[in-house]
Amino acid sequence: MSAPKRPSSAAKYANLVIGLVLAAMLIIIGSQSFTQGLSGILLGVASYLAAGALIYLSVMNYYRISYYSSHIPEKTFTVLRCPTCGYQVTREFAVGDYVGKQAEACPKDGTPMLIVRIYVLPAQTQ
Repeated sequence: MSAPKRPSSAAKYANLVIGLVLAAMLIIIGSQSFTQGLSGILLGVASYLAAGALIYLSVMNYYRISYYSSHIPEKTFTVLRCPTCGYQVTREFAVGDYVGKQAEACPKDGTPMLIVRIYVLPAQTQ
């Protein structure tokens, strides 16, 4: 299992700038439409609401990308134990592992081992 690719800081700023520019355009369109009667007022209000939502989503996406850019990757491990002899081994997590699942055979007596624990450790930073 490979670690997911981290987004670049350029993507973080590009997303924010594009969102703010589009929101500014919506605000300009909305402010110009107020002179066109009732339909213009509705268009202006809708433009302001859309601009507000776009600003909110752009800022939240900026913080989401910042979090994932700085997030330390993790390693997940699975602990297997033989129910008869008590032999225990730890290995990397495999997709489909769950606590209580029967896994490979015990190397000592051949009994199917059970998954007794799954845990996560932060990966070593270099």
